[in-house]
Amino acid sequence: MKTSSEIIDALNTLERQFPVAQWRSGDLHLWPSYRLRLYGNAIDRMLLTQAPPQTLGRLGRLADRAARALWRVPLAAWRDHRANAPWHQDAQAVFFSDGVSFTPLNGQWFDRIIDPVMQALDRRGLHSLKLTPLAEAHVPRQRPSRFVQPAIDRIKLLASRGRPALETPQWETFEQAAQAAFGAPVPSREWLQMQTARLDALARWFGHRLQATGARCAFVNTYYSLEGQAFVQAARRLGLTTVDVQHGMQGEHHAAYARWLQVPAGGYSTLPDEFWVWGDTEAQAIGRWNAGLGTHRPRVTGNPWLQRWADDSDPLIATCLAQAGALRRPGKRQVLACLSWGLADEETGKLIEAAIQCGPDVAWWWRLHPVESGKRTAFAARLQQQGLDGSQVGAATDLPLYALVRSADVVLAHSSTVIQEAAQLGVPSVVSSDYGAEFHAGLVHTGQALKATTPAAIATAVRAMADRPRNESPLVVQGDLLQAAVDDLFKTAPRLQPRSEPAPA
Repeated sequence: MKTSSEIIDALNTLERQFPVAQWRSGDLHLWPSYRLRLYGNAIDRMLLTQAPPQTLGRLGRLADRAARALWRVPLAAWRDHRANAPWHQDAQAVFFSDGVSFTPLNGQWFDRIIDPVMQALDRRGLHSLKLTPLAEAHVPRQRPSRFVQPAIDRIKLLASRGRPALETPQWETFEQAAQAAFGAPVPSREWLQMQTARLDALARWFGHRLQATGARCAFVNTYYSLEGQAFVQAARRLGLTTVDVQHGMQGEHHAAYARWLQVPAGGYSTLPDEFWVWGDTEAQAIGRWNAGLGTHRPRVTGNPWLQRWADDSDPLIATCLAQAGALRRPGKRQVLACLSWGLADEETGKLIEAAIQCGPDVAWWWRLHPVESGKRTAFAARLQQQGLDGSQVGAATDLPLYALVRSADVVLAHSSTVIQEAAQLGVPSVVSSDYGAEFHAGLVHTGQALKATTPAAIATAVRAMADRPRNESPLVVQGDLLQAAVDDLFKTAPRLQPRSEPAPA
């Protein structure tokens, strides 16, 4: 398989042939977890040219991450204690962040996906609580939150030995067909048992937390992670409305949002009731498979963080643009290279080689993915060893992405959502992979992005796109769709009765 579409085609074939919607453990639907892991493994094999390690081999890495979170998260919470949100009982909504989508603003970390939604609740006097995972624990925080990674790690480790009863009709023939379709070992039934045990244990913990708040709605960034699915499962058990807030690329080629088949009546238990998406393209991709379900419905809310960058009179925007503009090298065309993570190193290597071939008349900003922002010193040294300027890696990684996009002449990325966002801001792009070109086919077709997959081709495309006249058309903002969505949702969402006793730690 060479494309994401081919992988989803193979998944759809399995969905048509086997009763995967009937796979259950109690009230948990199991196919979403399995489908998303099978898709992720296939993508890894396609992009990394080797199979990822099986999940049972990941227990050591889970323990290592847990050990890091055990000291890093409490230390961050102590340093930023004024922003530690209490487990209060008056939250109208609980938000589960991804722990990654943060950008520093005025010396504090802003969650560009979750915080705008929380601000929309603030404007209506609705209180909310944010739960933040991962060991990075960005501090100081612009909004109070509760760090939860140590608890998540403990629960996953303790549950990993669990082997709950599974209902998986036709498993043996399914497994044979899946191995034939994907040409490699597929997640085993033992893996599914362990994943189910973890998911259920996390859902029970989240359920206690949600019950304690008396919330009406539960919002999640990246519902399709194990933790995200558990959060959704917990909320659905309590009768809360669940919402996934778009954070990146979706559409027809993303298995978490596109082309689900054989969905059971009432929907899958780990998929949210609503998907709040940026535009019609994402909504249509969901609408093509959720017809008649009455759930898993899309709602267009726009990209509120991007839309803020349409207002140059905003003091924050003006300051960030001035900071980005000050980084430009006078008289040089400026490239913004947005690096992905989890790819073969050759993908980064060919961008570096393209930069060398572009010569001294082109300046480069190298922006690391937030997951790898801690590697800035090592990456800057790598650039210096290749004769390139690595002095701005830190600034390009820390400044708000849209400030850099608006200040660049061309954006370069393997497959990132930034290709779409750059187009909305009038900046041309170069896509450096076949995988990315499939996701951004519309922009490639219209010429707003060029596909170039070798160092020489990338260098040529970068120079060509950087010389194009800028499209100075302002970003169009069609009303406050996010505020309208919040107002509509809270008209009907029921409210839980808060627990009188404390939830377990």
